[in-house]
Amino acid sequence: MSFAARHTVEKIRPVTAAMRFPRSLTARERAALDFLLSADAPTVEALRIQAQSVRATGYCSCGCPSIHLQADSEQAPEAMERFPVISSVNDPGDGEDTLWLLLFTERGWLSFLEIAWIADHPPKEFPSPDSLATFSTPETD
Repeated sequence: MSFAARHTVEKIRPVTAAMRFPRSLTARERAALDFLLSADAPTVEALRIQAQSVRATGYCSCGCPSIHLQADSEQAPEAMERFPVISSVNDPGDGEDTLWLLLFTERGWLSFLEIAWIADHPPKEFPSPDSLATFSTPETD
């Protein structure tokens, strides 16, 4: 990340000692990851094991709280398939889905926990666990 980009991000989210990387996930980051991995699918088990040792290795450069992930490859198995997961987050103020959580893997390893939003400014942190809901698609006839 360039000095200018890092300086811009730090204006949005001042860096504290607890935010230096690599680091453990915060409680909200952990809750979001655990929620996304609670899906009932056979391919998720390896990712759940990876999640036990996962560390945050950096923020998204736009200033949002999305984080890059790295699991300990000596303590966890590689997942066999790609595993994008999407979850909507209801805004308690209006009941609308204004945030989405996405979990990405790269070559079988947890790689990025993303928060996407519809608003003028990015959220400052991951949502509280009680606002998470699984993403569903409309049923077709």
